[in-house]
Amino acid sequence: MKTYTLRGEAPPDHEHEPVFTETPDGPHYGKETCKHCRKFLRWCPKPENVEKATVMQKRIAMLSCLPLTGWNRTFILYLLERKQSRFSPKQEEHINRIAKENGIDE
Repeated sequence: MKTYTLRGEAPPDHEHEPVFTETPDGPHYGKETCKHCRKFLRWCPKPENVEKATVMQKRIAMLSCLPLTGWNRTFILYLLERKQSRFSPKQEEHINRIAKENGIDE
Protein backbone atom coordinates (compact mmCIF):
# COMPACT_ATOMS: atom_id res chain seq x y z
CA MET A 1 0.00 0.00 0.00
CA LYS A 2 1.40 3.39 -0.99
CA THR A 3 1.35 6.06 1.73
CA TYR A 4 1.17 9.71 0.67
CA THR A 5 2.29 12.61 2.79
CA LEU A 6 0.87 16.12 2.62
CA ARG A 7 3.94 17.44 0.83
CA GLY A 8 4.86 14.61 -1.52
CA GLU A 9 5.28 10.89 -1.96
CA ALA A 10 8.37 10.22 0.18
CA PRO A 11 8.23 7.85 3.14
CA PRO A 12 8.00 9.65 6.51
CA ASP A 13 11.44 8.49 7.71
CA HIS A 14 13.43 9.18 4.52
CA GLU A 15 16.72 11.06 4.39
CA HIS A 16 16.21 14.59 3.09
CA GLU A 17 17.92 15.40 -0.19
CA PRO A 18 18.23 19.20 -0.36
CA VAL A 19 17.33 21.16 -3.48
CA PHE A 20 18.33 24.82 -3.71
CA THR A 21 15.83 27.40 -4.97
CA GLU A 22 16.82 31.04 -5.40
CA THR A 23 14.44 33.55 -3.82
CA PRO A 24 14.99 36.91 -5.55
CA ASP A 25 12.28 38.70 -3.55
CA GLY A 26 13.02 38.94 0.15
CA PRO A 27 15.94 39.05 2.53
CA HIS A 28 17.21 35.51 1.82
CA TYR A 29 19.38 34.44 -1.09
CA GLY A 30 17.58 31.14 -1.43
CA LYS A 31 16.03 28.21 0.35
CA GLU A 32 16.61 24.49 0.53
CA THR A 33 13.74 22.06 0.36
CA CYS A 34 13.67 18.27 0.31
CA LYS A 35 13.64 16.83 -3.20
CA HIS A 36 11.26 14.06 -2.16
CA CYS A 37 8.73 15.58 0.23
CA ARG A 38 9.29 19.29 -0.58
CA LYS A 39 9.65 20.06 3.13
CA PHE A 40 11.40 23.37 3.89
CA LEU A 41 14.89 22.65 5.31
CA ARG A 42 16.63 26.02 5.71
CA TRP A 43 17.17 29.52 4.41
CA CYS A 44 20.44 29.96 2.53
CA PRO A 45 22.56 33.04 3.25
CA LYS A 46 23.82 35.37 0.56
CA PRO A 47 27.29 34.32 -0.69
CA GLU A 48 28.74 37.76 0.06
CA ASN A 49 27.62 37.45 3.69
CA VAL A 50 29.26 34.03 3.98
CA GLU A 51 32.49 35.44 2.51
CA LYS A 52 32.39 38.44 4.86
CA ALA A 53 31.92 36.17 7.90
CA THR A 54 34.83 33.98 6.77
CA VAL A 55 37.14 36.99 6.43
CA MET A 56 36.14 38.27 9.88
CA GLN A 57 36.74 34.84 11.46
CA LYS A 58 40.20 34.68 9.88
CA ARG A 59 41.03 38.16 11.19
CA ILE A 60 39.92 37.22 14.68
CA ALA A 61 41.99 34.02 14.56
CA MET A 62 45.06 35.95 13.37
CA LEU A 63 44.57 38.66 16.01
CA SER A 64 44.23 36.08 18.76
CA CYS A 65 47.79 34.92 18.04
CA LEU A 66 49.24 38.41 18.52
CA PRO A 67 50.39 39.82 21.87
CA LEU A 68 47.47 42.23 22.25
CA THR A 69 46.92 44.01 25.55
CA GLY A 70 44.06 45.48 27.50
CA TRP A 71 40.63 45.86 26.03
CA ASN A 72 41.69 44.74 22.53
CA ARG A 73 42.86 41.36 23.84
CA THR A 74 39.74 40.86 25.95
CA PHE A 75 37.50 41.77 23.01
CA ILE A 76 39.22 39.45 20.52
CA LEU A 77 39.30 36.52 22.96
CA TYR A 78 35.62 37.08 23.74
CA LEU A 79 34.73 36.90 20.03
CA LEU A 80 36.95 33.87 19.52
CA GLU A 81 35.30 32.06 22.42
CA ARG A 82 31.78 32.74 21.16
CA LYS A 83 32.48 31.42 17.64
CA GLN A 84 29.81 33.64 16.16
CA SER A 85 29.47 34.05 12.42
CA ARG A 86 27.66 37.41 12.34
CA PHE A 87 28.97 40.61 13.83
CA SER A 88 27.37 43.95 14.51
CA PRO A 89 28.64 46.95 12.55
CA LYS A 90 30.34 48.24 15.71
CA GLN A 91 32.07 44.90 16.30
CA GLU A 92 33.25 44.85 12.67
CA GLU A 93 34.57 48.39 13.08
CA HIS A 94 36.58 47.38 16.17
CA ILE A 95 37.92 44.20 14.54
CA ASN A 96 39.02 46.12 11.45
CA ARG A 97 40.60 48.88 13.55
CA ILE A 98 42.55 46.40 15.68
CA ALA A 99 43.64 44.51 12.54
CA LYS A 100 44.80 47.71 10.87
CA GLU A 101 46.72 48.81 13.98
CA ASN A 102 48.52 45.45 13.95
CA GLY A 103 49.23 45.31 10.22
CA ILE A 104 46.64 42.68 9.33
CA ASP A 105 44.76 43.62 6.19
CA GLU A 106 43.07 40.99 4.06
